[in-house]
Amino acid sequence: MTVRPYVKMIFLSQSSERVSKLDKVRWGVIGATGIADKRTIPEGILPASNSELIAVMDITEEKVNQAVAKYGGVQGFTDVGEMLEQAEIDACYIASPPHIHLEHVRACAAAGRHVFCEKPLGRTRQEAAAMVEACREYGVKFGIGFMMPYHHIAVEAKRLLAEGAIGKVVSARAQFGFDYPPMPGSFRQIKELHRGGAFIEIDPADSYVRSDFLGQQRGCLGGPILVGDW
Repeated sequence: MTVRPYVKMIFLSQSSERVSKLDKVRWGVIGATGIADKRTIPEGILPASNSELIAVMDITEEKVNQAVAKYGGVQGFTDVGEMLEQAEIDACYIASPPHIHLEHVRACAAAGRHVFCEKPLGRTRQEAAAMVEACREYGVKFGIGFMMPYHHIAVEAKRLLAEGAIGKVVSARAQFGFDYPPMPGSFRQIKELHRGGAFIEIDPADSYVRSDFLGQQRGCLGGPILVGDW
């Protein structure tokens, strides 16, 4: 069974003739540690024949130097503006904490770079809508890092559902959990930086899979089960 790539762009804004003509997308990464370093760069950008990692950005020189040493031949920055000005990139993958996604999306869009942003897009619906509007205003593509619908198991499950293998689906339940012990400085565990906690971090992935499988839904109920203080 073939394993699908870890990431695939889900474009929300209008199409762009400029990016559709590219043989290879040159990437800059904002937030080069965490999920970008663990999964997206090694499993998404580097193996893809139509992608090239050009630059990485993070908030400290130590983290940047680690990423540059690991991926070799890429440019390193500690400032988003400098990366957008100096690096020859076509698109940016944003894996910074959600509370600064809007700032980073706007900066990339204004610089004419297409945007692929991790979920959750922002802390509020208004922040997410502002990101979509910014990309529309500057005519760049905007994608969200929903990878689950492209996992080989999800693709096969969707095919079976479409073929009626289990009959008519009238309801669906998704459960997703993992251990996340206290980590000093982790933005996901700081209310002011993340707000929604486990629910806003995990539920969008499940919700997107349900929508992809089932199409229009009459209603949806979800919530977190937390162990410990939040």
